[in-house]
Amino acid sequence: MNKLKELKANAGSLSLINTRENMESILKNASSSTYVELLANVFQSEINYRHDKAKVKRIKEAGFPYIRRLEDFDLEFCKSITERQLRQLAELTMRSMVAGQKKLSMTKTTSF
Repeated sequence: MNKLKELKANAGSLSLINTRENMESILKNASSSTYVELLANVFQSEINYRHDKAKVKRIKEAGFPYIRRLEDFDLEFCKSITERQLRQLAELTMRSMVAGQKKLSMTKTTSF
């Protein structure tokens, strides 16, 4: 138990907030992973956490009164866009988001 506190303190010192907060579940899942897989999962989880946190911060700093989604768009109010165009926009947005996630998760494999 003392080692767990030490690991959490070290993660906190390295600013690995997500890793520190989820240390127990990381260690529980570690038994079914190799060391490389474990490290890859920890790092990817930390990257995802930071990405999500930065996104929330940017939205908050933008001062939007509330979040609007494409699903909430009122086609009856705005006649200049068709339902087909809205679906295309949604598809392009999703493709862009997926491409961005793939770009983030691409890593070079190095053999030791």
